[in-house]
Amino acid sequence: MLLLKGHERNHCAQRPAICVRSMIGVTAMVLLLGAHQRTFASGCLVTDMPRGESRASVGLMEKIADPYFYFRSFDYNFAVLVIPASLRGALESAAANGNKDAKELLALVTKDLPLDRNTDLFKYVLADSYQLSAIQRTLVNLLERGEAAVFDAETGRLLSTISGKRVNSDHVRSRTFYASGKTVLLQSLDCIEN
Repeated sequence: MLLLKGHERNHCAQRPAICVRSMIGVTAMVLLLGAHQRTFASGCLVTDMPRGESRASVGLMEKIADPYFYFRSFDYNFAVLVIPASLRGALESAAANGNKDAKELLALVTKDLPLDRNTDLFKYVLADSYQLSAIQRTLVNLLERGEAAVFDAETGRLLSTISGKRVNSDHVRSRTFYASGKTVLLQSLDCIEN
């Protein structure tokens, strides 16, 4: 059994059913994350990219036609907008390179095409939680190429640029985009190795 601190022990004594469910949930998350990490454990460093951390500014689409797909940032202050043709093309390319998650997401997206209204990509995560990383990775790829727009909910306008950070090391390869300074817009953990 897990060793619990005093206040956690008291909480578990008062509400054992909730405590057991919480511990089961945490245990399941740890097991799932461990299994997910092992699938990437093949060495993360890409030798034709700069080693370490690099930062850049990325120009974005400043207009986007309806209907489009969108994905909200975790704080709901921003949304990444992408036209269906760009999303489909990025997923087809990734699927052709053997990415099974992209192939599955492509099948789901294709069922909804042509779009008749703007569509939240999170609906695919609700259907299958494994789609989250495929969506994030695909949108990060599109943002890197400037093939997406970013809506700022506070100003009601599209941003013209965002900043990005890329990490390339022996143990981690990731890409993170920021809107309005330090607000994380989107992140893709491309590789992690213990």
